[in-house]
Amino acid sequence: MGCMMESSVSQADRDNMVELYNQGNTYAIIVEATGYSTPTCRKYIRAAGIKPRSRTVPMDDREKMVELYNEKCSVVEISKQTGYQVATCRKYLREAGITIRHTHPSKCPDDIAAKIVEAYEGGATAKEAAGMYGYAETTAFSVLKRAGVETRAPRTMPPIPDEDRTKMVELYEDGKTYQQIGEITGYSTMSCWKYVRDAGAKSRFRYEFNETAFDDIDDEASAY
Repeated sequence: MGCMMESSVSQADRDNMVELYNQGNTYAIIVEATGYSTPTCRKYIRAAGIKPRSRTVPMDDREKMVELYNEKCSVVEISKQTGYQVATCRKYLREAGITIRHTHPSKCPDDIAAKIVEAYEGGATAKEAAGMYGYAETTAFSVLKRAGVETRAPRTMPPIPDEDRTKMVELYEDGKTYQQIGEITGYSTMSCWKYVRDAGAKSRFRYEFNETAFDDIDDEASAY
């Protein structure tokens, strides 16, 4: 989703930024959900009087990084799923005693490359085929290209049934957070956010926007 111009930030979008932040989402997730840039989201969240969270990564998130890595996700994939930067994910994985796997195509041995090709031709996706042997999806595509294998179109997610969308809205109106709704329904936080917003549900968080909140910021440190 491309970032929208700051001048188009509506009150509803500002409310959504605040709500997503108050639910514990990172700026990366808020940017993905709203379509605005990180500085824009940060500006309106700060202007709403919201205090910044500690930059220390919670233990639950660190454990999630380790769990995803042990499930053969690459560091890049872990970054996308958790909302933290690649360098941050790599840092906490190493602190957990994990040796980062090599994912560069040139380091994939011929015997492993052959197994990746075999798995892909057997019906596995490129990500699944690579993950079986500790490599990233990009490595699988490189291996398949070198082997002359024609790649299939990526799988598309089936549409979310109306009854599931209705359930998301009901849970939201019962006071559940988007993360809780995702855990209950089995969909991602962003999917739940999208369909609840599409249903016209009003934001639970209201605040008074301070138009002069950033007038005194004159250096980088003050912005944070």
